[in-house]
Amino acid sequence: MEKYVFNLIHKLKGKHKIVLLLPDKYNIDIPQVKIYNFLNPPKKISGPLITFLSLMFQTIRILTKEKIEVISTWIPSASSSIVHLISRSLHRKVLTNIRGVYEKESRLYLLFADLNLIFSDKIIINSRDFVERYIAQSFLPGNYLRGKEWVYIPNAINFNYWNAPDEEKIYDLVFVGYIHNPPRIINKGFDTLVKAVHIVQCREATNLNVLVIGEYDWPLIQKLENFNANNFKFVGHIKNRRQIMQYLKQSKIFVLSSRTEGMPNALMEALTLGCSCIATKVGAVQELIENEKTGVLIPPNDPESLALAIIKLIRDENYRRKLGQDGREFMKKSFSWEQTMRTIEYFYKKV
Repeated sequence: MEKYVFNLIHKLKGKHKIVLLLPDKYNIDIPQVKIYNFLNPPKKISGPLITFLSLMFQTIRILTKEKIEVISTWIPSASSSIVHLISRSLHRKVLTNIRGVYEKESRLYLLFADLNLIFSDKIIINSRDFVERYIAQSFLPGNYLRGKEWVYIPNAINFNYWNAPDEEKIYDLVFVGYIHNPPRIINKGFDTLVKAVHIVQCREATNLNVLVIGEYDWPLIQKLENFNANNFKFVGHIKNRRQIMQYLKQSKIFVLSSRTEGMPNALMEALTLGCSCIATKVGAVQELIENEKTGVLIPPNDPESLALAIIKLIRDENYRRKLGQDGREFMKKSFSWEQTMRTIEYFYKKV
């Protein structure tokens, strides 16, 4: 379950009745929250039919037994499309949450996303530029989509939790992201980072020490152009958030090199910790960083610009520290959970 959704449930459950419908592989328990599961067997001949029947039964059961008035789905899929259709037929309010879209999203994903939007009363997004980016790929007419009700609700950050003492700097750069297959490597711009590190090494005659956090595929990484294993340390997926905080604080610069994003949680966490950040101008990143004031913005897929930004911050420690301090203050003022919850509760009252 996405961190934002998990935190949102915990924020809402004290004042509102929350019911979750999840695939049976998610065996979780959340106090004060009712959880229903639908069968989702392996995709053999009978698998989709069993999923459909189970999902239909559980959706109707929840809507009637629990008397739920508002349905909110999070990941467009065949399953969520069924939930939307049933919910609308029973005259419930239906909301779709879309957290981001890749530049070249799969056609099947877009088909299900379009079906979700057709049966949605409102669409919640976390990036102001999302609508036009989605329209560029959708099967649906642009005018139809622009006529839907899109609601911008940004991600939020727990400012008190994402707070840690300074650490001795061990790493020059830190990168956070899953890069376990070719699409993820491209979307997260890890190939761009590898090229930028090579450029810095050639121009500055120095070996950068880059920490990489997140699931990865070593054979794929080794094949990237200009990749030098001596510059990178891979620690894989880390569940312990405190360990992630420590790694971030041990790094001089946080780099987000993505070609596409929604509102990246990893960048929000780094900014809140006071890390100096370099990020590409994609998705909602420009809502998090004011260039050269709370961080440094660069074009996506531009190793040269990334290399120049790295060199500037490595050379100027005072500037680097100032960016980190100002970025933290901006996050505190603009993206606290208190502010986001006021927006969300006002929105749900209107629904």
